[in-house]
Amino acid sequence: MILGAIIDAGLKVQALQKELEKLRLPGLALEARRTRRAGLSGTWVDVINRKQLPPFKTFSEMERRILKSALSRPIQERSIEIFKRLAKAEAEAHGKRIDRTHLHEVGAIDTLADVVGAVAGLSLLKIDRVIASPIHVGAGVVQTDSGAFPIPAPATAALLKGRPIYATGAQGELTTPTGAAILSTLAFEFTPLPLMTVERIGSGAGTTDRATPNLLR
Repeated sequence: MILGAIIDAGLKVQALQKELEKLRLPGLALEARRTRRAGLSGTWVDVINRKQLPPFKTFSEMERRILKSALSRPIQERSIEIFKRLAKAEAEAHGKRIDRTHLHEVGAIDTLADVVGAVAGLSLLKIDRVIASPIHVGAGVVQTDSGAFPIPAPATAALLKGRPIYATGAQGELTTPTGAAILSTLAFEFTPLPLMTVERIGSGAGTTDRATPNLLR
């Protein structure tokens, strides 16, 4: 949804694809298309793993891949910072050391593309400060590789410590650990809509349709 919002705000898919190619992962590609969620339009992005590359098992593996890439040093550093916080949250949730924590879903190739794509996309749009609203986490239970967990998932809750969150009773996971890691690392502050003059609007679509628009604006 973050990638979709960035592209919807004006970044060319080809420009973001070119950045992801610097990871040197064969078969990694983006597909973007306009769609609607509960009657409102947005851009939906899918990360394609054409070669069926296996997921990264540990934070160290992910870190090495990013450091070996041709990405600029600032993009490498911010991406690694996000993954380190994500790995620490997973370790905390499962009561393990970070070097012994299996990344499970967050080690997938599409997660790498989500994180690096978000950092690179904001850089390409020349965004130097991110301000986010309080985060709607959802409610209910989410099924993961490790079992069924209450929402927000333990890693999501750990990542959002000190940030304003809320739930309305809407069922489902509205903020994933990856999304929480990206937002909580990159956002300068969390506040209701501040005084601003709007120049562009980008809406990133979620995969599922809901009663209210499943869009990140």
